[in-house]
Amino acid sequence: MPKKRKKKSSKKRFVSPARLLQLKSSDTLDGLRDFAKVGQGKGGFTIIYSALKGTTERVALKLFMLSSKDPNQQKLRYEKFKNEAPVLKLLEHHDHIVICYDDQAKTKGKHNGKIVKADYFTMELLGGSLTDHMEDLQAAQTKWGLKSKLDILIQICKALEHAHSKKVYHRDLYADNILLVSSSEPLHAKVTDFGAAHAASLPAGTKYYQPLGARTISSPEMLVGIATDHERLVKSDVFSLGLLMYHVLMEAPHYLEGLLLTVQIPGNVSQVTKQREDYLKNVVIPYLQNFTQQAIILVGNVTDAALIEQKLNKVMTDATALDFNQRLSDVKMVREKLEECKGLLNA
Repeated sequence: MPKKRKKKSSKKRFVSPARLLQLKSSDTLDGLRDFAKVGQGKGGFTIIYSALKGTTERVALKLFMLSSKDPNQQKLRYEKFKNEAPVLKLLEHHDHIVICYDDQAKTKGKHNGKIVKADYFTMELLGGSLTDHMEDLQAAQTKWGLKSKLDILIQICKALEHAHSKKVYHRDLYADNILLVSSSEPLHAKVTDFGAAHAASLPAGTKYYQPLGARTISSPEMLVGIATDHERLVKSDVFSLGLLMYHVLMEAPHYLEGLLLTVQIPGNVSQVTKQREDYLKNVVIPYLQNFTQQAIILVGNVTDAALIEQKLNKVMTDATALDFNQRLSDVKMVREKLEECKGLLNA
């Protein structure tokens, strides 16, 4: 018998409208010129350029690239890219959130005098990331003061509080997505990369259950797909913020690096919990005791220094509780506890 031919799929293959995939310094695009590549987005599907707008103002341009042969993956990446500008516009005029100059990503532009397909949007040009800053300090063997660390974390809290008040949930918070206005003190941080964010007021956006963000900083409930309501989405951001606190305060990757993925497998929660307890006992507590020695110099007495150590340990562990019901309920609680510690330093 002759073999039956397979029916062709009726599903349409996703084809990104992006055509302009890179820019040279001599190019022009919608009045922008003098392009210089300053970075590449996480996942490799965007390029960030510095560009001259007008005669003196420099802006950042984020350009989408074709980056995957898998049409489904490409579609998800494109959705994430298109999601960012509208979300940022909802959050504009906050001192610690990056400014976006476009209401939505453009899909075409005038490139070197010709209309082309191009997916991009522009935003304010800032300095390096928080990750870059920490790596530079470590390379220079320069100590980063506890007060400055607390300042940065409090600024990030304020940005998240503003986002949550607008029912916007970041879902991808870690040091790479915190940009600094400059690397000189006092540091001024701005939260960026809202592509994986969910905004309740927007009709479209990235899917709830698709872990587009960095999976090792996602809460257990986000990974298993039950972070779909306001309370859980807020607490998921609190969880990621708690891990960021470990990263900043200890200047080391957080203890759940690579481990949270095992939460998705029944029976492995206990494995993660034990790993967490061992890490707290053998690494975190001794490291925080070193903070006490730093704090003694700053506050002048052992009692307040020990109290700072105790408070920092508690806020980090409470923010990263694996049990959703045991976790701090919102970012305001985190900020207030960090401000208590900063107040002790200033006393």
